[in-house]
Amino acid sequence: IAGDTSLWAGLTSATTLLVANRLLDELEYHVPRVRRILGGRSTLLVHNGQILPRQLSQAGLTEDDILEAVRERGYENLDQIKWAVLERDGSISVIPKQ
Repeated sequence: IAGDTSLWAGLTSATTLLVANRLLDELEYHVPRVRRILGGRSTLLVHNGQILPRQLSQAGLTEDDILEAVRERGYENLDQIKWAVLERDGSISVIPKQ
């Protein structure tokens, strides 16, 4: 908007962003490769109670982040966890051992 603070400039900007978002959503839906590039993939962070340091580092997370997610779901330690997965939306799913 180049410094223009008028109502029309704001509406034009908002409309442009909404249309671009919609077009990208459609593109992701119809082209799997684009979905992987833009949306990313889920990442396994814990397997059978063991933290996977390489994946943790690639995700930019710390061991404390994993332990916090585990505690938030009511588990005391990693020994109770089968998997912890960093989902595409940034949340961490925790799957307990049976």
